[in-house]
Amino acid sequence: MANKPEPTYFTIIPADHVGFTDQLMRFSAFYKLGLSLGYTYLHTPFNSPRSNNLSRAKLLEWIDRLPPPLSPVRKFMIRRLLHDVYDFLGFNEHFERAMQGIDRVNKAHSVVDFRFSDPFLEANDIVSFEELQNLIKIHVAKETAIDAPNPTVRFRLTGKRTNLFTLIHRAIPEYQDKLSLRELYLEARRRNPWVSAFDNDKVKVLVHIRQGDIAVLETPAKTFIPLDVRTPGWLSEHNKFEDIKSNLVFQVADYYDFVQGLTSHFDEKTFNILFFSDGYRRAFDWLESNIDKSQISAENIRDLRKDRASYDEKRFRILREIKNSRCFIGETQSKLYALIDATINADIIITSTQQRMLAKLATFYCDDESPIIIILYKNQPPSYKDIRCDDEERFIYVDAHHPNFGPVVDIIRARLAARLHDSTRSAPGSS
Repeated sequence: MANKPEPTYFTIIPADHVGFTDQLMRFSAFYKLGLSLGYTYLHTPFNSPRSNNLSRAKLLEWIDRLPPPLSPVRKFMIRRLLHDVYDFLGFNEHFERAMQGIDRVNKAHSVVDFRFSDPFLEANDIVSFEELQNLIKIHVAKETAIDAPNPTVRFRLTGKRTNLFTLIHRAIPEYQDKLSLRELYLEARRRNPWVSAFDNDKVKVLVHIRQGDIAVLETPAKTFIPLDVRTPGWLSEHNKFEDIKSNLVFQVADYYDFVQGLTSHFDEKTFNILFFSDGYRRAFDWLESNIDKSQISAENIRDLRKDRASYDEKRFRILREIKNSRCFIGETQSKLYALIDATINADIIITSTQQRMLAKLATFYCDDESPIIIILYKNQPPSYKDIRCDDEERFIYVDAHHPNFGPVVDIIRARLAARLHDSTRSAPGSS
């Protein structure tokens, strides 16, 4: 009886310099691509940029090799220090279990690298998914050594990806093997429970406000300093916020106004609202590291530094006026985990084109119906087709300058009515 031929493996190389949702975007697209070619997935452990610069897997191996007198308790404490967002998600653990029984060293006889990007598509005149598949197959056959016929194909992203990922997601909307990252997360929570920040008897609303190194700092002299390098006139002072010419600039007040406008259509007890933001710590750090490039008066720099300690409290104070709300401001591991859990359990998510973290996270970890995802924009509606091919069906794009609350309110009311109907049908004595 002939031996079963060894498969061709593929793996995905995550970039260390990007956030974990951007890494998951790469995984999502390349996982579909590799499976579509008939390859077998070989997991390369993913690290968050928040982890140590060294490979986390190598660190764990090093810890396990440490000789006595390093006690099991000390080893446990060191592992806790290395806890990563992918541990919280249950991501690496799932794939590492799936890889058991695969001898990675022996199977990886040869390696074929692919460095994908939109320019890669253009350079190879690729306009269809089938053309992309054929190019990979031809290149792998050409590069595979005769004495090592079962290579490991490595996928990585090296540039812009909008057209590339759109091409893949349009051809393959769902994972071919029915992989559910949401189920991996829920399994991780069954093993290690997490207390939700939401009040479960209300409609759960999550608002994500990114500031950090893309923020606009307001000086005590009432001038405005954009920090985002994509903004014309960044690191220079503007007398009015409106003078800053960027569609990606949002203030805390923009979110406050939208939330107040939306919730005004409902009973004040309807919603439980969680505000999450990284705050302005990185904004000040970014300003300090680029101070030599700035065109800011010495007096305003001095006053901003005095204002730094109380800046977050002042800027987010307005949100505390909203009833049934809580604020989570700042960047810590526990707040990141709370944000992830809130995303997965929210009924409504409100974010903006300042960042795409929650749009990506919800795409990977939520179903097609819930939560309702509202993307605020200014002037020009975005396209998130590189995240999912049916972006206009999944995301509700709302002009922050002139919000039309009617359609959003109708959707929320329909969901509330359906929820009430379901709870009535499931009540004891109902027929």
